[in-house]
Amino acid sequence: MRKKLKNIWFRLFSDRIVRKIEKDNSYQYKSIQLTLEPGVFHPKYFDSSQLLLQWVEANELSEKRIIEVGCGSGIASLRAAQKGAHVWAVDIHPKATELLKKNAESNGTQLEIKQSDLFVAVPKMSFDYVLINPPFYPKNPRSDAEKAWFCGAGFEYFHSLFEQLQDRNQTYGIFMTLSDDCDLNRIQSIASEHGFTFHLRQTKKGFFEKNFLFEIEG
Repeated sequence: MRKKLKNIWFRLFSDRIVRKIEKDNSYQYKSIQLTLEPGVFHPKYFDSSQLLLQWVEANELSEKRIIEVGCGSGIASLRAAQKGAHVWAVDIHPKATELLKKNAESNGTQLEIKQSDLFVAVPKMSFDYVLINPPFYPKNPRSDAEKAWFCGAGFEYFHSLFEQLQDRNQTYGIFMTLSDDCDLNRIQSIASEHGFTFHLRQTKKGFFEKNFLFEIEG
């Protein structure tokens, strides 16, 4: 019933929501001030970004090496860097990485920022933590902006992700946000094929959905 109500609500108000998000071109979190542009994931409106921020706040990160894969606005990466972590932030969307470079500079925060399809442009180095806020709707994206939402009709994003994580064969903590909107069984099955298991660490209830933070072990 909740999912049916959500679908009705989005059909009625989705255009209005998109216009509101596109007009909201700034976001402040503690001392971090972001300038945002349409097409870049806005952390104010999505609980998945808030879950990653909560994880960053709850952990001692000084001198830790962290990579955020699919960083979007990069708010979690910026906050982790403020807390003393050595941070890599990567995203496939060139607009996201260029905007993050500007925001990092304006906030006086240093981190490594790369346009990359998952780990493709990242050297094979060890990380203490990997943070992932993935696309999960099973549809083929038609643009870089849509890659923030759509993981491919055959869940190609997750096949590539777990193949690359498996290939790196390193020990680190992997944390991923997902929603009860996604096909969790399918995603976990793909992870299992590559030797990874999911462990639920946190749940955040919204009006229409639940968001989850999983620790992934391999």
